[in-house]
Amino acid sequence: GQAARLALTKLYVHPNIQVRLQAAMFTLAVAPREARQVIEWIARSGLMPQAADARGTLRDLDDGSYKPD
Repeated sequence: GQAARLALTKLYVHPNIQVRLQAAMFTLAVAPREARQVIEWIARSGLMPQAADARGTLRDLDDGSYKPD
């Protein structure tokens, strides 16, 4: 549920960037602003392949083709 997803926000600072990205993706619906900030940071980081995944997610969010649920 929502509480379980919100608990994942503590992983936004995890040392593994893949864990950060997954946590942000899973929490977009319940913490959209915070999750997007994490995804934006990853997109700017240049750490591949996560940066490319993050850029794609941002593009899809902005053009409306991805709607978190």
